[in-house]
Amino acid sequence: MQKSLLAESSAKLQLRPYQLQVKKDLYSRIREGHSKILLVAGTGAGKTECATGIVADALSRGRKIAFVVHRDNLVRQTVARFSKYGLAPSAVHPDFPKQYDNPLQVVSIQTLTRRKDAIHLLDDLTIYDEAHLTAWMRLSKDLILNGHHKIVIGLTATPWRLSKREEMGDLFSALVLAPLPHELIKQGYLVPPKYW
Repeated sequence: MQKSLLAESSAKLQLRPYQLQVKKDLYSRIREGHSKILLVAGTGAGKTECATGIVADALSRGRKIAFVVHRDNLVRQTVARFSKYGLAPSAVHPDFPKQYDNPLQVVSIQTLTRRKDAIHLLDDLTIYDEAHLTAWMRLSKDLILNGHHKIVIGLTATPWRLSKREEMGDLFSALVLAPLPHELIKQGYLVPPKYW
């Protein structure tokens, strides 16, 4: 059933050329041997669409994916976004039934701290949304540093922490950078800002 959903999702999801390049760059880092990669894409660059393309690719290869978010409303929003593209996620969240056999899980990091039986869902491909927040939560940091995941992708628009003792390079070994806002303006994907 998931394969037919993937066929439907690839017809709906149309990535922009720079988003396709971001995916290629990410896959190159994985082929180079990196397993902890930070994907930086500013507001308006389509981080969620890039992530959806990565998720669809991983599902088509038989991978299990955990997409980790840090707030309850983001669980519902992410489930809706993946569903919009024909993917069929389950969620590790009190408002959703436990369906741990589903290969695509949207995971609330707060719920995961209470549902230790769900930690095994994070052992194949784990994507930390808003990685400057989610990847630094105690449980996430422990799982990343102790090699629990096969592949970790951190998504963020802001690749730094407030504390000078917490560098993103402490958790991630490689970086993939989407075009910066001024580049997207030049390419016609964002409108120039107006100041007054």
